[in-house]
Amino acid sequence: MAHIIVSALILFTVSFCDASSPTCGGEIKKKVGDVVEFPSCLSSSSEITDSYWKYDGNKIVINSDVMKDSPFKDKVSISKTFNLILSGLTLQDSGMFIFMSSVHGTRRDAVTFKLIVYEAITNVDVRKTNSTWSPATNTCAVWLECFTSPPPSGEGIKYTWTIGNETFTGAKLKYVLEEGEETAHCTVSNPASEESHQQLMTCMSVTTFPQFGSMWTGLGRGLLVLVLVLVLVLVFVCRRKRRTADASSPTCGGEIKKKVGDVVEFPSCLSSSSEITDSYWKYDGNKIVKNSDVVKDSPFKDKVSISKTFNLILSGLTLQDSGMFIFMSSVNSTQRDAVTFKLIVYEAITNVDVRKTNSTWSPATNTCAVWLECFTSPPPSGEGIKYTWTIRNKTFTGAKLEYVLEEGEETAHCTVSNPASEESHQQLMTCMSGMDVTFTFTFTYIPTVWIHVDWAGWGPPGPGPGPGFGFGFGFRLSSETENSRWDQI
Repeated sequence: MAHIIVSALILFTVSFCDASSPTCGGEIKKKVGDVVEFPSCLSSSSEITDSYWKYDGNKIVINSDVMKDSPFKDKVSISKTFNLILSGLTLQDSGMFIFMSSVHGTRRDAVTFKLIVYEAITNVDVRKTNSTWSPATNTCAVWLECFTSPPPSGEGIKYTWTIGNETFTGAKLKYVLEEGEETAHCTVSNPASEESHQQLMTCMSVTTFPQFGSMWTGLGRGLLVLVLVLVLVLVFVCRRKRRTADASSPTCGGEIKKKVGDVVEFPSCLSSSSEITDSYWKYDGNKIVKNSDVVKDSPFKDKVSISKTFNLILSGLTLQDSGMFIFMSSVNSTQRDAVTFKLIVYEAITNVDVRKTNSTWSPATNTCAVWLECFTSPPPSGEGIKYTWTIRNKTFTGAKLEYVLEEGEETAHCTVSNPASEESHQQLMTCMSGMDVTFTFTFTYIPTVWIHVDWAGWGPPGPGPGPGFGFGFGFRLSSETENSRWDQI
């Protein structure tokens, strides 16, 4: 009885001195490339007789020795007080980290951390996608878009605009300003990093209408409006007649989706170039080709070509090539309608894999719960990423899946896709009996008393210990109930 009391007092002392620290467990948020240190919450390691660190249910460090099959074996270190230190973090390192230790054979409370790794926010930029002038109010409407290169991935991405004392949210912004200038600041952030960029907006009148004063009556103004409308109708009809017949083709303008490395051809929508007297292609408002000559400062000068009918051809596409492409041309000095394309370039989906992060056996229902995670290397970026699971006739969505299966085998197929590409991988799931089951009963008093009973059975036939029975007793001073989970070192 005396040795039980001594063990309980040691456990109480270590827990009271260390585990009450606010850094002992919780959620940690880091960005890719960072270093993270998980404290063991020990003031001294002298009394520790056994310890280990777990990652998503699998042991990665026992005492101070790194496991050979640890996913962190090339970037992990252990301090003298058993703190776990990881360097060069990646998105795949996100997960649950648990530290278990014993003092003279008596188990301490587990210290649990949830690590979330985010992409670092870099290369923030702002571009103006459109602007209009309103002579009625002497104001401009400006459309802005905030983006990063490459696009940010993961949860918790926020876009915040600041203009003067006003604040807005969202990647895109429509802002109305009076004649003059304003500066728009965009900040892109996630829980681990942020970066900003600013854009100068200028508003100036496009057309000035003469003021005729009181000499015009209401009827006179009405006649003026009618004349203007008739002129506009005539101009529109004339331009429609002069427009080339094939400009009505469904391929003349629209949205084009490609993946990195592809070749794209933007049609000029001309059947012949013989009548064209002037032409140019624009990318996001800037000229990149004039007639058949590539502009010197064009971002595509090393991978662009022009066909005989002024089609624009780009090879070796990158994510940065996404944007608006406009073709303008003139026939005998009469301007044709603009042909506009929106190009969206996506990462190619490659190296899809599936890993089992955890599994449990339920003897009550003779079933297994299996946790699977579908991922690519490198992780996919951009919008429109979809994860689809297929197990027999059932379909599920999301990168992670929890599935319950009966004894036997099932194959899970995971398909990762975006609007331009897709790739699949499959994982065999096996469910079989033979897992140890632990029953824990907790009774709370002041002090807290708990009884721990283990029944290890249902094991597969063969050499080794058979069914057994264990019993443990201890106490701790506490003001609230604690459910202690016991595990085997």
